[in-house]
Amino acid sequence: MRPIKLAKSDFRIFDFGTNLTGFFGARVTVRSPARLYFTFDETLTKGDVDFTRLMRANIVAWILAPGTYDLECFEPYVRFLKAMVLEGECEIDGIYLFANMQLRVSG
Repeated sequence: MRPIKLAKSDFRIFDFGTNLTGFFGARVTVRSPARLYFTFDETLTKGDVDFTRLMRANIVAWILAPGTYDLECFEPYVRFLKAMVLEGECEIDGIYLFANMQLRVSG
């Protein structure tokens, strides 16, 4: 996938094809100071990610200075991910959802 450029008020919805609990992330290059939000859910509502569905707040926010970042977050119930830029400009590359089904935790 080619890098996706987003400026102020731009967004992009990604469909991972399956609902998983795991790590989502991306490499983000910020061109000018940015406020980047990722919202997520297991379904779309009227073609959009409703991050307050079922009275939850499925949102992760970053305030970023110019530079390159490898962002990652662990969240439940992710199939659709919406990247939104409220301020600034950035480029999103290598977006992923990773769930290691072989991981075993012992206690």
